[in-house]
Order: sequence, then C-alpha cells, then structure tokens
Amino acid sequence: MEIEIPEIKKHKENIKSSISRWKGKKDLASLIKELKHPREITRLTDTMPSYLVVETESLRKALGLKDNEPVAFVAGAGAGLARSLKGKHPIEFTDASESYVNAAKNQGINGRTELAEEFKPTTKHPVIVSVEPYPIFQNKSSLMLSLLNLMSHGRSIIFMEKSTPEKSLEITSTIDTLKDILNRHYKADVKITNHTLVDKTPELEKLREKYDIPNAHEFVISRLDLNEKSRKLAKLDLDVIKELQNKEEIKLSDLASKLNAKESEIEESLRRISLLKRGMDRILPRQDKTFVRRRILRK
Repeated sequence: MEIEIPEIKKHKENIKSSISRWKGKKDLASLIKELKHPREITRLTDTMPSYLVVETESLRKALGLKDNEPVAFVAGAGAGLARSLKGKHPIEFTDASESYVNAAKNQGINGRTELAEEFKPTTKHPVIVSVEPYPIFQNKSSLMLSLLNLMSHGRSIIFMEKSTPEKSLEITSTIDTLKDILNRHYKADVKITNHTLVDKTPELEKLREKYDIPNAHEFVISRLDLNEKSRKLAKLDLDVIKELQNKEEIKLSDLASKLNAKESEIEESLRRISLLKRGMDRILPRQDKTFVRRRILRK
C-alpha cells in the first residue's frame, strides 16, 4: 500500500520562512500608541483577540477548567487570555514567534519559543489552549503534525476563535470537517460552543468609554476532550510518520518491529493517517509540496 505523509525537514524549512513575517510584533500597549484612529483599536481586538484580557471566571467556565488545572497556551500570540488566568492556574506559554514570547514576558507571562508540532508540556496532560489558527491551519503539514502532537499530550485541546460577521471561522470549519475522524478513529469527544466574554483589558480601560469600544466579545470554542486511548493513537501515528521519513518503502513487519507494535496496530495507524490527509484535502484543497509518498510492503 502507498501512503502520503508530511516531509518534516521540508515542512520546517517552509515554517521558518513563514515565521519571519511575525518579527516585530509588540504588546498591546505599544500597539495602541501607534494607532491613529479609535476604529483601528476595535479592528485590532476583532482581528487579534489573543490580546484581550477577559473576565476570569467566565473564561474558566467557557474552557471547562477545574481548580488549579495546568493550562498550556500554544501559539498564544498576544498573551491576553493567558493573563486572564494568571494566578488561578499554572500557566505555560509558547509561540513560534520570539517577538510574541518577548511581548508575553513584558506582560508577566513566562514563555518559550516553540513550534506547535514540537510542543512538549512541562506538566502531564494539561489543557492545551490556542487562540491563533496557526497550530492547525497554516498548511496540511502543520494541520497533521501539530494536531497529532497536541493530541498526544493534552487532556483537552481548546481552540478559541473570535466570532465577527466579517470573519470566516477557520478553526471551527476545520474541526467540524475533521469531527467524525477525530471522534470515530481517535476516540476524541468533539464539541463546538459559543460564549460571550467580557473585556477587562487594562490597556483599553481609559479608551473604552471615550471611544465606545465594545466590552463584550463573542467567541467560538472548539474543544477536543481526550483520553489515554486518544493520546496513544495520536502518538503512534506521529511515530509512524517519523519512522517513514527516510524510507521510500518498508515491510509492514519491519515497521511494526521498529515501533514495538503489532502489525494490525500499524495497519490501523496507516489508515488513520490516510483519513486525516483526506480530511485536510477538503479543508485545504491547494497542493502541498511538503508531502511525500511512501510504500508499505506486506511481505
């Protein structure tokens, strides 16, 4: 049988070139000083909701967080939502852009520069939250590698997306398209809900009344609740992809032996990877040159 998998080396080269455009991102206070018109502030909070600090208990309820549960922000960008939970939960913050990580540090959130597909939590099975489309939407390789990686680590994965009339909900449509695959083949419980969160951003406090800046924002939250089976399946699929990187063809029995798995488990893994790829082709129909073909020999 043949299977298409991400070519990790080529994918990383592409991602590095993409990250270069994020250089120079600043914290919200610096951005506000540069804005020339109040409408630009509203536009900023609509297009970059990651800067918003929202009412803590409403956010905890929307995310379904338990007391003191560790939360990892992956592609945390503006760090506002991480600030909303500071002091209530152990917070871990990562982003692919060093500029965003530095901006988060300036706001009292310690973080590190890390790609979503390479994320390794410092606590066991945290709730993973992302407020940017990147972890699953940059391209098909990112979609497969980052989603499988996050699924192999988290208790839950939560994607938050600002709902505005002008905006196409990228994350929501992605998760909705993959919902059946994630539920049936990875045993993940997938829910998509709507929540209104009240803006408490200190940097906007003096401007809100003067310029009639909205203080309530609609969010769409896509939530994947995982279990030990989900994490195990996702990790095996990642291991299969990594093992096939430098092998144009390999015997099924050899692949199973290298990964200390049954041949039937490897066959199921290859089937899941193919299903994910087909799902991504529906989401991102354009050609992705970071995928390569590999042949699995049964004998």
